[in-house]
Amino acid sequence: MRYPDTLFSFLYGIDEARFPRCIIISPFLPVKTMAQQFGGGCAFKGNLFEGCIGDGLAYVRTGIGASLVRDALLAFQDRKRAVIFIGSAGGLGSLKIGDIFIAGEARDWRGRYSPDAALKELFQSIAADTPVSTGAVYSLEAVLDGEEVFLKAREEEGVSACELEVAVFYRTASERGLAALALLYITDLPLERRFWEERTEVEAASIAGAKKKLFSIIQKTCMRFSEEH
Repeated sequence: MRYPDTLFSFLYGIDEARFPRCIIISPFLPVKTMAQQFGGGCAFKGNLFEGCIGDGLAYVRTGIGASLVRDALLAFQDRKRAVIFIGSAGGLGSLKIGDIFIAGEARDWRGRYSPDAALKELFQSIAADTPVSTGAVYSLEAVLDGEEVFLKAREEEGVSACELEVAVFYRTASERGLAALALLYITDLPLERRFWEERTEVEAASIAGAKKKLFSIIQKTCMRFSEEH
């Protein structure tokens, strides 16, 4: 379905034509922080979404929840774009706090979804010198759905992490013809210690280091994508 141009402006507070080819989205990372990371010189704020546009890339803060991520993607009419999702996740299996993780597959109760193969390969080539894990992620419908019995069952099925939005992100991107890739950093281990429990200084430093590395690789990935498209 094609929506009127005025809807995009209503949601984003800016015209779609001003967006570059590569867009980074996150449910919660502050716009100010991302502007500092990516050199965002133009800030925008609409009725649902806010963000900034820098040199060759844009950042959009969607708000937490799959429905907001879906609306953020559905609004785009130009399909010649790459959309990279950055978020946090709970690690299962051998993942540790501070690990960087590519959602090579996303699952929810509806089905299974995959990233854009070329965009994933591009990211991996740029991240060749950085330890990055790849595997399946399960998207919960609510944070408190992550009960121990349920998560253990998903772990036994080969799921490596859990979060809230990636399955809908991949499904919606596929519907819109957008190249999509979800990149996560592990912030908690729900089968060992829950997300609301205080982290150690070492764990907090590991998370901060993972985000810094991830931001750098994503920026290079976006620049390369823009050059090639």
